[in-house]
Amino acid sequence: MKKEQSLHRTFHLSIILVSFLSVVCVGFFWISHEYRRFHKEAQILRDDFIAAQKAQVKQEVERVIAYVQYKRKTTEEALKADIRGRVYQALAVAQNLYSKYRDSRPDQEMIEIIKAALRPLRFNQDRGYYFAYDMEGNNLLLPHSPLLEGKNLWDLQDSKGLYTIRRFIDLIRENREGFLRWHWYKPGITDRMSEKIGFAAYFEPYDWWIGTGEYIEDFEEDIQSDTLDWINQIRFGKNGYIFMYDFSGNTLAHFNRKHLGINRWEYTDLGGMKVVQELIRVSQEDGGGFLRYVASIKPTTGKPDEKIAFTMSVPDWEWMVGAGFYIDDIEKVIEAKRAALKDDVRQLILWITGVLILVLLMVSLLAKLISKKILDSLDLFSDFFRKSAFESQKIDVNKVHFSEFTALAAGANRMIEDQQKAQQALRESEDRLNLALDTTHQGTWDWDFRTDVILWDRRLQDILGFDPQKTEPHLSTWKKTVHPDDFTRVRATMVRHLKQETPYYEAEYRVRAPSGEWKWILDRGQVTRRDETGRAVRAVGTYMDITRQREAEQERERMEEQLARLKKMEALGLLAGGVAHDLNNVLSGVVSYPDLILMDLPAESPIRNAVLTIRESGQKAAAIVQDLLTLARRGVIQREVVDLNAILHEYLDSPECIQLSQYHPGVAIQTDLASDLLNIKGSPVHLRKTVMNLVSNAAEAQPDGGAVTISSENRYIDTPIPGYDTIQEGDYVVLTVSDRGTGISSEDLKR
Repeated sequence: MKKEQSLHRTFHLSIILVSFLSVVCVGFFWISHEYRRFHKEAQILRDDFIAAQKAQVKQEVERVIAYVQYKRKTTEEALKADIRGRVYQALAVAQNLYSKYRDSRPDQEMIEIIKAALRPLRFNQDRGYYFAYDMEGNNLLLPHSPLLEGKNLWDLQDSKGLYTIRRFIDLIRENREGFLRWHWYKPGITDRMSEKIGFAAYFEPYDWWIGTGEYIEDFEEDIQSDTLDWINQIRFGKNGYIFMYDFSGNTLAHFNRKHLGINRWEYTDLGGMKVVQELIRVSQEDGGGFLRYVASIKPTTGKPDEKIAFTMSVPDWEWMVGAGFYIDDIEKVIEAKRAALKDDVRQLILWITGVLILVLLMVSLLAKLISKKILDSLDLFSDFFRKSAFESQKIDVNKVHFSEFTALAAGANRMIEDQQKAQQALRESEDRLNLALDTTHQGTWDWDFRTDVILWDRRLQDILGFDPQKTEPHLSTWKKTVHPDDFTRVRATMVRHLKQETPYYEAEYRVRAPSGEWKWILDRGQVTRRDETGRAVRAVGTYMDITRQREAEQERERMEEQLARLKKMEALGLLAGGVAHDLNNVLSGVVSYPDLILMDLPAESPIRNAVLTIRESGQKAAAIVQDLLTLARRGVIQREVVDLNAILHEYLDSPECIQLSQYHPGVAIQTDLASDLLNIKGSPVHLRKTVMNLVSNAAEAQPDGGAVTISSENRYIDTPIPGYDTIQEGDYVVLTVSDRGTGISSEDLKR
């Protein structure tokens, strides 16, 4: 039999044990916290030191790179400025000599004086000299190759096949001075040509041009030498300096100048790393990078030490620029902090022991008092639960001793009351929602994306005719009912909402009802829940039958279009009627007076044909006026029973058709006329003109030739056809004129 334990004794011992463990745990966690804080601070200190040092060495390297890039980019500008200044000096010398002796010396002697003055001049470490040519390509001065002086070098080509002298002369003729690039042999090197940049200017007194040039690589080497001298003097921090290697591993910069020029390509640190090779590789990465390795020597100790370096490259000069710092500088500071922490921990352990003894004594006394009061309160709760099994009675909070138990009793009572209120509010909310949906004739759906199950409410049958009990609640059911022409658009709208591109989903589309009828619905919805990746899990929405609204809207659009056409025809009719009225007044004399003149003219009169022509022209004009009146609905249309095929044959034999065939010889006119064609009632004149215009337009639409087909047939219309005028049910004759032309654009067709 299980031995029952006293709550009072258990609570008393438990609280003492908990107090003991609490003090021990607090002490343990306190000490652990101090160690963790130390390690964290040490790591932060180490990280801050490394980050600060990294930032400093990176800044120093980037500063050097910026300076190198500046020097490299300004190399050509500096070179151009230098050689242009040299040429201007030569021109000044020549001009001064010419101005001084032109009146006292002959020209040939003057030329020799100028050449003698320019020949010995040297600059740029004795590499620079002056050359001179006339505008015919004859060399006048070439100090390093005097054998070529006096010779015509018009056809001289460099290693690229370019005519250097011709290009210079063209430049001088166009601009009187300018820069030029070419290739030529460097002094002492005959196996290859090097790129050179030069400047020449026109010397007008003797129709010369004087110039000089410099090999780009020579000038660039001077710039590199100056740059390296500056870099080798850079120092920062306690052990900071800039080191540099070319891409072959040769030392270009180092704090110990004895290392300059030494190839360190194969240098390997204590970890087996090819340090220089790795430094060069990292420097060629985008934006450079850091490398950790064991350096061969630390400036302050003269011994190997672990180091972190940042390197970047200058690809055009094949240089690697780097700077670094030594890691052990921070470890000495951290070790001193660790020793201080150990002393603090020993003092903390003694203090915690004393506190533990005092706490245990106080807790023991307090536990006895509290346990008695708890037992009294529990007796009240036991009596309440024993009675609540057969009585509807709330807890009397006034009889509970402790505030915690009082709050628990009050909370239990409120929970019962809130539950009753919530149930009542839920019922009322559902009633209001159902009333709103029934009033607006809307249904609801609930879509589970994990299973593609869609639940429709009971209104599915009232709105669309589907029985919810017999309709499979699945996405495939919905797909089967959507009109094929609408499915892609509706799906795209839903996808945009699922991707959170729109705040909600809304689409109008057609669905097939069980009766076979297509119904328009307005479908709205919104995703109500997504998973941690943002994918939709659940969506809810409503649907509503809008078939009548859509039909009413289509009918309104058709009526508006028809009204617009009627207004245009009315305006056109008013214009045509006014023009016809004015023309009738003018034509009255043209039509009537020829008949009066013909009555008095003998048959052999030479002007009789001219008068007949005037009368025929007037009659044709009168017919045109009648057409305008017909268009304006003011003329009298002579309607009679006619044979449309006869009118077509009459046109095909007419002079107009023959003339049209001659004007468009590549267009063949074909016919396909029904032999049993019904007679129609209409105006023969207007029908003939209609046929003529249709055939003429068809021929003009085929400028490269083709065929025009004229066909007629009987057709019975059993359903009225809406259009410009509604065609009612009955028998009709259909005339078709077709061609293979380009057709009428949709913009022109609307007019």
